[in-house]
Amino acid sequence: SVELDGTTLTIRGERKEEKEEKGKKLHRVERFHGTFMRSFTLPEAVDVKAIKAEMTDGVLQVHVPKSEVPQRKPTRIDVK
Repeated sequence: SVELDGTTLTIRGERKEEKEEKGKKLHRVERFHGTFMRSFTLPEAVDVKAIKAEMTDGVLQVHVPKSEVPQRKPTRIDVK
């Protein structure tokens, strides 16, 4: 799953793999499984509505385009 909460993009998934090896005197089966989670902080200049995620051959691609709104520049505030 891919979730966006504010400026934090979180990717969660589960990995399952089974490996079997057969020989004349050997038969071995190994199983791997587990969950994972990664979080990334995105900059403010991201077009949230245009984020896309797609999975192809076990590879997840997440496209995060920049927004058309110009980035905010630092502003000086006078203290009275």
